[in-house]
Amino acid sequence: MKPSKMMTEIQVYDFNKNEILSLPSPGESRRFSIILFYVAQCIPSRVHLNYLSKYASTYPSQYNFISINCNQNDIDGLKELTESFTNVQCYTDFSSEDFEYEEKNNETPVHEILSIAGVPLYFILNFSGNFGSLNYPAVISTSSLGHVVWRGRLCTPDQTKYDAAMDHIIAEVSQMPCSAENCDLCSIDESHIEAQLTNVDKNLQSILLQQMKSYENKNRKVESLNRTRRTVSMNQQSIRINDN
Repeated sequence: MKPSKMMTEIQVYDFNKNEILSLPSPGESRRFSIILFYVAQCIPSRVHLNYLSKYASTYPSQYNFISINCNQNDIDGLKELTESFTNVQCYTDFSSEDFEYEEKNNETPVHEILSIAGVPLYFILNFSGNFGSLNYPAVISTSSLGHVVWRGRLCTPDQTKYDAAMDHIIAEVSQMPCSAENCDLCSIDESHIEAQLTNVDKNLQSILLQQMKSYENKNRKVESLNRTRRTVSMNQQSIRINDN
């Protein structure tokens, strides 16, 4: 597969050094960049920051672990939030209107380039420009920002499940056997996904049907109450007329 013309780096704001950086650095360009996009106020985002940091401690030199905050934030708050994540490169997205720099740029924020609509969201990017004979799964994209070999969300209840999911995903995009024991993702195929989506659709239809019935019942009660009010009103008018 031949990648389209693309950027070989992204720009982020390093709030600890108060400067704009280009990623990945020359020594890191041949490794996968695992990027977590998040919003500091989002509780699931904070959970995933912790997950990513602990996972990164296992593979400190094999991949580039990056977290990027997607909204304008209090810099001191970001520093406090990320100070313990020593295994993850912590940055924030930027535009020239958000922060004051010695050198100003008008580059489009990365989360806008990638059309990120919700967080926490992961991207695995290949900036090397050398894709060899790798045949990436269906999630690949030759975007204007590196070669996106995987993107998605992880719904994991704990660190162990998170680590297994990350191991599986990285093995898949690297065309390697999954090393995770009792991996839940290894047992998932297209038929399983289709069945799950069918169940979700059935559940959604059931919820909508229940809501419609509830709405209809409510309308019936309102209409019955209105008829009662009209009857009472007419009786009261009749009584007043007779009294006169």
